[in-house]
This record gives sequence, structure tokens and C-alpha cells, in this order.
Amino acid sequence: MTRGEAKVLLFENQTISTLRNNKKRDQNKPIGLNLTQSSAPSPQSFNLSHLKFVKICTELLHQGHQIKFKAPGDSMYPTIWDRDLITVEPQKSSGICVGDIVLYHHENGVVAHRVINIQVPQPSVPSTQHLFLFRGDAAIHDDAPVTSEQILGKVVSIERNGRRIDPYRLRIQLHYYSRRLASRLKRLFLRTNSITK
Repeated sequence: MTRGEAKVLLFENQTISTLRNNKKRDQNKPIGLNLTQSSAPSPQSFNLSHLKFVKICTELLHQGHQIKFKAPGDSMYPTIWDRDLITVEPQKSSGICVGDIVLYHHENGVVAHRVINIQVPQPSVPSTQHLFLFRGDAAIHDDAPVTSEQILGKVVSIERNGRRIDPYRLRIQLHYYSRRLASRLKRLFLRTNSITK
């Protein structure tokens, strides 16, 4: 595909348009993936469209392209709302930090959640690898641990109602950490109340 040439793939409820990345940053156009489902895929609703979406996401990110798609679901609320347009760029696991929002392979497809912990392998055990712990901003439980091979890319921007939002700006980070602290304090309060009764 030549520079700037577009290719459009159509299949069940999804439109996927691809644009090759240019070398210059100001000309860099992300690949657009439009996911029309209103929620993340569950094992019951997992179908061929989701499989194609996962395959295309994986291939494009491995080839070094950015991708852009509508977020299905609200597991990352309030940082990412349902149907927000998110841009993901390829990222090696070595460049991932706690607090990053990362797209990774999940048993039911791909998921974009926040890194809350990275477990570094012990030098005494050479066969072990980094394990990443993720959690959606709206969730109260961690996701299953993720290996380096499952990581596809990092969320670099969000678009909502035509407005671009940086998911790592200070105000959004403070909002996330204050919600997380409030959630912990609430659980601690409920636990202490149940013990005293």
C-alpha cells in the first residue's frame, strides 16, 4: 500500500479503514477501527466479527501502525466512556509503566485497562518473566495477570464529542487516583463495620 492510500474492509457490524503510517509525526494518521457493539464481548456474544477485529488489531499493531476504534463498554469510566474514540500506538512491554492504559490480549479478545502493578522476575528464577496486573478504572477487582507477549499497545489519546483528551494529563490522573482512594476507604470502612458488629 502506498503512502496515504486507504483500504476499507467491511464485515458484520464493523467498518475497518486502514491508512499507512507516515514517518513524519504531523502526517501520522492512525488506522480507524469502528466497533459498533455497545459492550465488550462476552463468551456468549463472541463471534466471527470479534475474532476478525482482534486479528486485525494484533496484525496492525505488530506492523507498527497506530489504530483508532470506538471503546465498547464502560470498564474504564470515567477516563474512557462507552463509544469514546481511542487511539492505540504500538508499545513494547519494556516501555510500559504503572498508570499506563494498555491494550492487551484477553481470553475473550482484546481489552484496554490500566496497569496497576508490574511484577519483576526474580534473578534466581531465569525462566520467569514480567507479569502485569491490570484493572479497569470502574472495576473493583484486578484482571488476571498478563504476560509481555499479550501486550499490544498503549492508549495515547481519547476523542469525545469531537474533543481530544490526553488520558495522562494531571487532572485526569488526579481524578483516577482520588476515585481509587475513595473506593479503598469505602471497602476498609465496610470491613471494619462488619468486624465490629
